[in-house]
Amino acid sequence: VHGGFGGDKFTYPFSINLDGAPPMSVGGNLSLNSSGFYGGGQVGYNWQFAPQWVGGLEADINASAIEGKLGLDLNATDGTDSVHINGSAGSKLDYFGTVRARIGWANGPLLLYGTGGFAYGDVTSSISGSASGAISGSLDGISKTNHHTGWTIGGGVEYALTRNVSLKTEYKWVDLGTQDLFSLSDRADSLKLSETTKFHTLEVGLNYRF
Repeated sequence: VHGGFGGDKFTYPFSINLDGAPPMSVGGNLSLNSSGFYGGGQVGYNWQFAPQWVGGLEADINASAIEGKLGLDLNATDGTDSVHINGSAGSKLDYFGTVRARIGWANGPLLLYGTGGFAYGDVTSSISGSASGAISGSLDGISKTNHHTGWTIGGGVEYALTRNVSLKTEYKWVDLGTQDLFSLSDRADSLKLSETTKFHTLEVGLNYRF
């Protein structure tokens, strides 16, 4: 079992295209801070060899309360067409998990290790407000859950309290990549918004070795 605290930023890549005179294309990134607690469990296999090196595999899954929100107030114009977006947006990491390799060096009851591998999770993003001008529409009630996959890397310290029970402290950086959220369009005018999830984790856990 383990529990910890995580967070960093949710990033929202966006693009606005206006077919005016002259036409205009705007793109960039909006971001907001994210933070929250998480907890879950892990299972794995370790093998000690040569004689102080320890290698193995570990998988974990976590319920998460890592989230963040931001306000939106965006204007764009090309001289003919213009668009105004006003509202708020937010994202919440519903759960995440990893499947990782571990390699470390043991000195008596103490193990120092590095870890890295595959990461996955679900992120629910919601938007409220409106877009007006060349691109118009209501953003109220827009909510989308995306399944993300990516990678993770980190390291930790594990200490054997008894022959079977050990205590660990672990840090990981998790990158779950980018998924599309929504788009609005009116003829050649368009608005597109995506969401990128990356975060740090710091946790404390207990392992039982059979």
